[in-house]
Amino acid sequence: MIRTVASTTALLAAALVGLPGATAAAVGNGDGPRIVITSVNQYAGDDIFTAGRDNTVGSHNGNDSQTPVTSLPGTGTGAGVLRIVTGPSLPFSGVPRVSQEGSADFPRTLLPNYSFNVPVDAPSSALYSTEGDQGRLRITAAVDASGNVTPGCSTEGNLTCEVQQDAQGSFLKIESRR
Repeated sequence: MIRTVASTTALLAAALVGLPGATAAAVGNGDGPRIVITSVNQYAGDDIFTAGRDNTVGSHNGNDSQTPVTSLPGTGTGAGVLRIVTGPSLPFSGVPRVSQEGSADFPRTLLPNYSFNVPVDAPSSALYSTEGDQGRLRITAAVDASGNVTPGCSTEGNLTCEVQQDAQGSFLKIESRR
């Protein structure tokens, strides 16, 4: 018992004066608890994932793509951008992508209350389907010679999609019928 208390005391003292990134561990004869103190850096990457309860961790659009957007629609250089905005009525688990065509890297899953920016440099499309195939959505992106992206969509079942305008231009607004 005295040996365990001494090991634990030494460990805690080392932790108080240790530098960031240092690792300390209690060494004993196996008759007491072992405590490990360490400094670990973790990188969430490019995906969005649930961390528990109502917390979401991550960045970007969840498709592991780190393709930089080199221009905005209408600038005539590089890729244009297809903006996709989803509403709160989509299923919490999202609407997964079934297939895609063209060079655009569409999100793997359309999550509720998100905005996705998809770089587009050639005509592209993606098909999404809800769990149980209750709703289907086809997104299309046409690109003209100047790099302007024209969004389009069609739906079946319990999904809705429409092209809307704001100060930044055209975007797709995707919702689910309840």
